This record gives sequence, structure tokens and C-alpha cells, in this order.
Amino acid sequence: MRRKWKQRCLLAWGIVLIMRGHGLRAENGRTGAVLLQTPFGARPFALGQAYAALGDDAFGIFYNPASISRLRESQFASQFIRGLVDTNIGYGAFATPLNPAQALGLGIAYMDLGMVDVFDDEGKRTAAVNAQSDLLIHFAYAYSLSTRGGRLNLGIGTKLLRSTIFEEMQSLAFAADTGGLWEIPLAEAALSAAAVVSNLGPPLRYSGGLASGAQADPLPLTARLGAGYSRPTFASDNLAFGIQIDRRFFDDQLAQRIGLEYEYRRLIALRLGHVWSSNVGRISLGLGLRFKNLSMDYGLGLAQAFNNIQHLSLTYRFSIPGIRYFQAHLSPLEGMMRNVRNALAAQRYFEADEETRRMRMFFPADSNVEKYLEQIEAEIRKIISSGPYGPRYDYAAGFKHYQGSAWQEAVASLKSSLSLEPQNEEIRKYLGKAERKWEEQRRQQKIEQQAAISTLFDLANRAFELQDYGRSARILDEILKIAPYQPADSLKNRIRLIMTAPPKPAAKPVIVEKPSQLLPLSPEKIARAEELYWEALRNYRGGAFENSLKNIREGLELHPASENLKNTLELIERAYKKRRESQQSQGMP
Repeated sequence: MRRKWKQRCLLAWGIVLIMRGHGLRAENGRTGAVLLQTPFGARPFALGQAYAALGDDAFGIFYNPASISRLRESQFASQFIRGLVDTNIGYGAFATPLNPAQALGLGIAYMDLGMVDVFDDEGKRTAAVNAQSDLLIHFAYAYSLSTRGGRLNLGIGTKLLRSTIFEEMQSLAFAADTGGLWEIPLAEAALSAAAVVSNLGPPLRYSGGLASGAQADPLPLTARLGAGYSRPTFASDNLAFGIQIDRRFFDDQLAQRIGLEYEYRRLIALRLGHVWSSNVGRISLGLGLRFKNLSMDYGLGLAQAFNNIQHLSLTYRFSIPGIRYFQAHLSPLEGMMRNVRNALAAQRYFEADEETRRMRMFFPADSNVEKYLEQIEAEIRKIISSGPYGPRYDYAAGFKHYQGSAWQEAVASLKSSLSLEPQNEEIRKYLGKAERKWEEQRRQQKIEQQAAISTLFDLANRAFELQDYGRSARILDEILKIAPYQPADSLKNRIRLIMTAPPKPAAKPVIVEKPSQLLPLSPEKIARAEELYWEALRNYRGGAFENSLKNIREGLELHPASENLKNTLELIERAYKKRRESQQSQGMP
């Protein structure tokens, strides 16, 4: 009797020990399947296990079998928990998509309570036996389908639990899970809802040794309802929030869970969770680090009734050749990089260049930007080097003209390229853009021509009023080089009539003494100032405002008293200011 009594005490001690070591309690009810209640995964643990609607990794098998259909790559996940005394729990999972609509997952967990001593009736140690060892194998399958309102994910799972106590009492149990996950895309976010029933199956019965098999422990049947919300923030970060209610039927307990995660540039994640139930309350904290394809997650549970609980897990992501993965839910940077790679692979260099420059705008420090631009430039040079008879020479020439804002030349080259590739939508798209830019350029040039004609005609009128007919006629010639202008023709005819009319008797000249303080100008300086004046007008006529102003100012340094130079400087400065204001209002540099 004493031996049996000791063994029963050791059995009870072993079960209570593992429940205590992992935050599992069974007041108001009991279950022998402790491993089915252990929270696997440091990330889910840190989020308060509000993971039925948020899960998107291999650990999701345990919380909602439907969640593995969210996987965008194959994954290995592992976790090891060191508990009190000799308690050890380990978990490993493999999950992978089969195609964009289907996924498979396999999880294996074990629990080892360590060795305990067995004593005889005299209190002497007679043997050491393993207190308890459990093995859980979990298989899951998920299927996803798209609907008008969102994406529906369905999943089922089966579990095989083998439990051995004191190396004599053994049990083999089967259980099933079923779950659903509804994803609703919003404008810049995603909303999800989940429903799960876990651990459906017959009770756990031990046989052998002290166990007769008559007593049965129910499996921890649990129903979960959850909701999740996630959205990108600051272009490359992500915020996720989850809530969940669990109903445990074996002990008639209700638990409310909440979790919050902030992920910075898919590199570092901060997590916070809370669990409420009638007899347990716990706050959990967590940190996640990602190094390319490897993630390391840490979770810390701050419990009221027992020591703090710590979890550490690793997840490795990889691709299996031959599997067609779903490509949604990429970060903004990853999405842009994918678009550039796809455009380069399809030889759509206009689209690749535009997306790369958009990357530079939002992620200026990313090293891939310059790499992509160099690759695009190298491909264009390669096409051009093949000569004008190459199959895509006009395409490459159009690309170069387009990048240089030579819209007329770009239109001509792209039209020729489209005639060779009439089904190419990229060429058609950027030809339309070039035509609109060219039309806008011509409209702007016309406005600038009208402004130049108005300014020059004002100068011609002033010269005419001062009876400087030769100067006025030359200015009118500059106007007519820009475009036909009837007022300029009329004024030129008046000058011609005046110049060809018989000369009038010359009036007696009035001698005005020059101030003695002014030094006489050399004929060379006056001539050079006059040359700069006409050079300024030609530059102004051609739209080179900066050069025109430079000519006028140099002329005034040579001939400061020249009214023609002063008047021209005033008018051109006014026209240049209006031009800059017009360009700025249109967003032009």
C-alpha cells in the first residue's frame, strides 16, 4: 500500500508540476492532455495567444489550422521550453503552401517531466523512472478561396497524442481541429475574423501499471472566436491588433485575450498581450528580430499566481522549387522591388525606371535603387549599340529621349517602335505620356514666345519714340524671327517710310556741356556694349533668359549711361520673373 500511495503522490506531483511550470491550470475540472494546452510560439504567447485571426506562420497550426493558408513561403519553426526541475517541452513545425490556394502543416511536440525516484516499504530507493513523457503529432491542411467580399480560408487538423506515466501507464488519444478565417481587405488595411474548435475527440484513458482504464480524462475541448486588424504605417512599418475569446468546455472557463504588435521595417517587432479569465490574469511582452529569412521571437509572461514564464522560438523561411507561392501582403519596399524585377524580366524598361525612381522617393537609402538604375541603363546601352537596324533600337532611342525630356524626338521614336510592336501596351502608354508632354511643352513655348514678342516690341517702340529708327528696325527683325507679328510689320513699314522720306533741314545743334566729373567712354567700350545688347536680345528670343541678363549686365558695366541697356534689363528681368512664377505654379523645376 505504501508503495502504491507513494506512486500516486508522485503522479499527482508530476502533473501539477508541469501545469505550474507552463502556466496551465485546471481548477473546476481536469484533463490529462496537458500538452494540448501548452502555448507554442513566442510570438503568439507575447500577443496573449490572440492568434486565431492574426496567425500567419508555422505556429498558427496550433491556434487555427486555416491560418497556414496565409503563408507566402515555406517555414520551419522550433521552440524549446525549460521548466521547473527537469521539465522540458519542445516543439517543431513545418508548414508550406502547395499553391496559392492550399497549404500543409506538420507539428511535433514532446514533453518530458524528468526522472523520479521510487522507494520500497522501508523507504529505500529501489529505482528511478521517467515521471511522464508525452508525444504529440499534429497534421493540418488549409484551403483558401477568393470571393467578392474578401478571402475565405478553411482548415482542418488531426492530432495523435501518446502519453506515458511512470513508464507503465500509457494512453493513446486522437483529436481533431477545424477552423475558418475570413479576410476582408480595406482601403489601406486588412480586417480578419476567425472561428476555431480545437481538440474534438474521445477522452484520454490510461492503462497498465496502476491505471485500470476505467477512469477517463476529457480532452481540452476549446472554441475560439477572434478578430484581427492590421495596416501599414509610415510606408514600411506595420501595426496589428487582435482580440479573441476562448471557451474551454472541460473546465467551463472563459478567457478573453488581446494582442498588439508594431513591426518596424520588417526588422524589429514589439508586442504586448493580456489574458483575462475567472482565475488567471496575465500580461505578456515580446520582441521579434528578423535577419533576412530567419526570425527570432521572445515572449515574457508576467503572471500573478506563479513565476514569470519565458518563451523563445525560431522561424526559418525558404522557398521550395516547383511551388507557386502567393505574392500578396508584401511590404511597400518589397512590392516595389518585385515590380521592378518583373518589369526588367519582361524588358519593360520604362516601367522599371519609373518604379525605381518611385523607390528612390520613398526609400532613398535603399541600395537597390542605384543597382536597378545601372541595370536599366546597361540594357538600354546594349540595345543602342546594336545599331539603328536592331529590332528594339527605336524603343531604346525613345527611352533616352524620354529621360532627357526631348518630347518631340521621344514621340517620333516611340511611334516607330509601336509600328514594330503594335501589341506592346507599355510603348502605347508612354507614347501617350510623351505626346501629352510635347503638347504641354509647345503650349508653354507659345506662351513664352508671346511674352518675348511683347517685351521686344516694347523696346522697339521706345527706340522709335527716341527716333532711333535703326535700332527699332533691328529689334523688329528679331521679333519676326520668332513668329509673324502684324504690329511689328506695321511699325517696320512706318520706319521704312520715314527713312526713305526727303530729309528735313537740320536744326541748329544745341551744345550741352558734359559734367566735368564724367570721363569720356572709349569707342571700343561703346561698340562692345552695343554688341552685348544685340546678343542679349538674341538670347532672349531663344529663351536663354540667364544668358540674356548676363549680356545686359556686362554691357552696363561698359556703358553705365546707356538708356537702351537699362530699359532692356528692366523688361527682361520682369519677363524672367513671370516665367519663373509660371513654372513654379505648374510644379516645374
